[in-house]
Amino acid sequence: MRLPAVLAFPQVRGKMEYNGSKPGIRPLGKLLQQLEKESPGWNARMTARSRRLTAGLLIAVACGIALVVANGSRGLPGSPQALDFRLPDLKQPGATISSADVRGRVVLVNVWASWCLACRSEHQLLLELSRSRKVEVFGFNFRDRREDALRWLAYYGDPFAASAFDTDGHAGAGFGVEVLPQTLVIDREGVIRHRHVGPIGRRDVDEVILPLVRQLSGGRT
Repeated sequence: MRLPAVLAFPQVRGKMEYNGSKPGIRPLGKLLQQLEKESPGWNARMTARSRRLTAGLLIAVACGIALVVANGSRGLPGSPQALDFRLPDLKQPGATISSADVRGRVVLVNVWASWCLACRSEHQLLLELSRSRKVEVFGFNFRDRREDALRWLAYYGDPFAASAFDTDGHAGAGFGVEVLPQTLVIDREGVIRHRHVGPIGRRDVDEVILPLVRQLSGGRT
């Protein structure tokens, strides 16, 4: 049995759907309503066994996504993967920014987009972190339109030393970006040492991110 497209992971044209602040989750009832809208009469055509299989699949998918989000909200351990990109500078269309530009010191890279609702909840904290000068914060704008991203920064404030502009999302996908926001701690060699998936909170900054930045910087921050 082929399931309608509505049951696929909810990403349309690179824009994740959100239920509150939880990325990538839609309530099961809404999924079923949209399924009926896209495929009228689907429920009547299904056998009892098919209904049980579909219900089980929906529950498994919902639980799996919820588990990923719950784990990500606490921050995921870093991987040995190094950043590797060369992209246009969001704020200077004629210039480029690359992974080489963030090497030589410990930095944060925040992956964000103007369409990302959850990005708004962490933005004030990013502004405070940038103003504190405890760590340099770079932005990585993901699957966005330049005019929307610039308007978003003008309205909410710009905490970033610079922002790479990954309009098609290929560069971000190359180092594991699937949902937004993400905050990466990058060491002097450009290696991802910590990946936090989901909005960062003050506790994440105080108990995980800044202590790691100090450790990687030799205690100088």
